[in-house]
Amino acid sequence: MRILLYRYTDAIRVLKRLLSTVASDRKRGYWALRLSVDLEHMNRSNESLSIAEAGVIDPWVRAGSKIALQRRVVRLSKPPRRWKVPSYANAVTTNIKEVHIT
Repeated sequence: MRILLYRYTDAIRVLKRLLSTVASDRKRGYWALRLSVDLEHMNRSNESLSIAEAGVIDPWVRAGSKIALQRRVVRLSKPPRRWKVPSYANAVTTNIKEVHIT
């Protein structure tokens, strides 16, 4: 039998500490995304949205994580939480064209 321990409070504490102390790491985008997800699991959606927005404007976040954070911001910023739509909402919601090379 497998026991799952949902230790969101511990994960939130560790991720906040990592984001506040480590400045230039390639994992910053993943940490911000994971922190945002964990905060949403704890029913703290407004804080989750603010963490995701901070991750989008963080200069150390890499492109792939930035796109994931932008998608998260667009998903979380529905009214009544946010009435203003982010400027990158159209670019994030469009599907990327696939090209197959044989």
